[in-house]
Amino acid sequence: TNLQRLLESVRPVSPSQRPFAYWQVVAAMAVAVVPSDEDIWRFLAAAAQEPVPEKQHALGTVCLEVLPESVAQLMLRRGVPECVRAAAVSGHFCAVVQEPGSAVAWIPRSLLPRPAKLADRDGAQEVSPGAAWVVIRFGCPGSSGGGVKVPASPGMAGKLCGLLSEVPVSVRLSSAFGGMDALLVPEESLPAAAAALVRHGHAIWPSVRICQPVPWKALRAPPSNPALSRRLAGVWALVRKEEPPGTLVAEFAEGEGPLRLQATGGLFIELRIPEVLVRAVGAEQREASFCGCCRALETDGRVLTTQLRAVDFQPPAVDAVRCEVSFTKSGIEETSFPDGEYVERWKRLGGSKKVDIVALELQSEVPEPKNPRCGIWLFVGDRWARLLGPPRGSGLVAGTCCRSLVHLQHLRGAAEVRHELKKYYHAVSGMLEGPGLLRVERESLHPERAGSIFYNAADESTSEIITGEDSIVRILPGGQRETWRIVEWTFDPFSLPDAAASDGSQERRRTRKRGAEASSVQLTGRGADRPRHGGSPDRSRARSPAVLRPAALLRPRREAAEQRPASRRVSGASGVECRSSDGDEDDEEHVVEDADEDDDDDDGDVVEVVSERRPAARAPAGSGRLAPRRGLLA
Repeated sequence: TNLQRLLESVRPVSPSQRPFAYWQVVAAMAVAVVPSDEDIWRFLAAAAQEPVPEKQHALGTVCLEVLPESVAQLMLRRGVPECVRAAAVSGHFCAVVQEPGSAVAWIPRSLLPRPAKLADRDGAQEVSPGAAWVVIRFGCPGSSGGGVKVPASPGMAGKLCGLLSEVPVSVRLSSAFGGMDALLVPEESLPAAAAALVRHGHAIWPSVRICQPVPWKALRAPPSNPALSRRLAGVWALVRKEEPPGTLVAEFAEGEGPLRLQATGGLFIELRIPEVLVRAVGAEQREASFCGCCRALETDGRVLTTQLRAVDFQPPAVDAVRCEVSFTKSGIEETSFPDGEYVERWKRLGGSKKVDIVALELQSEVPEPKNPRCGIWLFVGDRWARLLGPPRGSGLVAGTCCRSLVHLQHLRGAAEVRHELKKYYHAVSGMLEGPGLLRVERESLHPERAGSIFYNAADESTSEIITGEDSIVRILPGGQRETWRIVEWTFDPFSLPDAAASDGSQERRRTRKRGAEASSVQLTGRGADRPRHGGSPDRSRARSPAVLRPAALLRPRREAAEQRPASRRVSGASGVECRSSDGDEDDEEHVVEDADEDDDDDDGDVVEVVSERRPAARAPAGSGRLAPRRGLLA
């Protein structure tokens, strides 16, 4: 017995040293144990040659990229069809598996001929007629923005297939010799497969291709419960979070934690900016602010909200965030739905009295950044907040589904992610200290700016803001221009009172004129020629509004059933008359008609006033094209 225990103690010794170790054991036991049976020696000889199980190293995480085209599975009976050859020659995804007596091919559905032609001419048919599959390539971390480039480590394909089979999701593996391996998953199972991969620490993109589209399509419908939406409007402060319920993970004094500003139409901004005391290297990983639209409905006696986050400092989740809301005397309690993983308690700031609300949505920026941005600007009572960033599906952060920024930096490059956050994302909130005076309280990645002036109507060095009928234009000191579409407007937070405006200088009048000129610039694509002011209009050409793709979360506050008169004065929302720089009181309005991206949603009647100037002469062909108006649902 003692010999057996000692033999077990030396099993981890390497095979080359094991025989010597066993004989040491025998020598040590010689006094107490005298081998009288040759079976003991046979046991020792066999144990010395027994292989030691290799230590199992856990396979790491990978990057996965979903190809844009859906593929079909074909059963081949008479050679290789022409469509398979075309896929291989044109560089599309194509895989052929030859088995005894038959072969199977995977090619894009867009290359398939009619079923009858495929069967009669090529002797092939779909295994499951009409079924669409998606191709998911996977490789090592560090793919940055160029897609998956380096094959994954051996064994990862089996691990991924086993993970998806537990969901369960039907999965096939396509392995290319010396190339990239790929998973094939039914298209309807893609959201479930992506959610499982993200839970296990992997990163998968593009997010727009992966996420469940149903909640985002439902956003186009009018609010199902306007009274409930009005009840959720206001300024809310997070005071307590439990995860799981009953386990306290965060507690804040009133107004010192995360803030949420929400308009009556559902647009909201939630600010989760780290405190100044925790700002350090890597602090951008804790930035978690986001904005979008909140849909609320009441069913079976429960109030359920769905947050559709259009701009988020953190990587997007596969599923839209849903919560069950309970109203209390001083606030609300939100429980994640349907899993109930966490509970958050929010307190309303400023009481339950009705407050004035202004909601703006970013429409364009000039000059247009490399990665076009979307954003929301809200005023709720005396508080305001604005958040800008690349829309869902654009860039590294918004285009990749994974668990957190920490995982994203590990999988796609810390330097690239940090650069994108600092250059393209911006969140700021503060107080409206008076008409035309906005002061900063918190700003993402810039805690030193707390207390500074964001905008002062009496100081042009803080920017100029011109209020139009359906939009406002903000002109920065460096000449950059932001155009914001008005979604809700119950007061004017940007202009000085009428008394102060009447005592203004001639410089202020020139400011208004410059703003009217700025608002007359058309929305053009990058590199396109923009109209120049002062040019004579081309009266010989019929005025046909440029049809743009819709991208707004909500429709404008005032829809027009028919085009406005060709000659009319435009009054600003503040009552200030917008006039052109040349003083022509009969200038025409320049209108831009919105057309919904999907034909079934196209009403063709939504018109937005951009300016009151006549359009300049049309640019020559080939000089550029109009860019689609960007919104949060582009």
